[in-house]
Amino acid sequence: MSNTLPLLAALTLAAAVWDLRTRRIPNELVFCGLVAGLAAGAAVSGLYGFGHALLGAAVGLGALLFPWTRGWVGGGDVKLFAACGALMGWQGVLGLLLVGSALHGLLTLGVVAVAKLRKQSLNGAPFAPAVAAAVPVLAISRPALLSIPQGV
Repeated sequence: MSNTLPLLAALTLAAAVWDLRTRRIPNELVFCGLVAGLAAGAAVSGLYGFGHALLGAAVGLGALLFPWTRGWVGGGDVKLFAACGALMGWQGVLGLLLVGSALHGLLTLGVVAVAKLRKQSLNGAPFAPAVAAAVPVLAISRPALLSIPQGV
């Protein structure tokens, strides 16, 4: 089984840094992640692996479309999840969504508390840092979710 953890960690860490600094995630970054995921799937398991990565990208994209239409996440977050789905597959990206959302909730509570103490207006917390923090949590708790399956 091929492990895509290094690619996933690099992608989410770079996205987190960009999101913290500029509140944007560059299209070039997520495009590279998407292509890397599709290529890794194809390299490991041929057409089956490519299909698995493509399904993961579709699920990652679809999982954040509704929150995006409500303004809860940005377009970069949606595209980041598509790239993560290509690297992890559909089951992995759903796990990443659950863990990342929980961590984002904790991060947002901290940001709200600090903003209230400083009597500042609140702009919310970026989502990509929580996603990046969710990757090692999944790597420890569910490492099989981070691997490309072998062809049948």
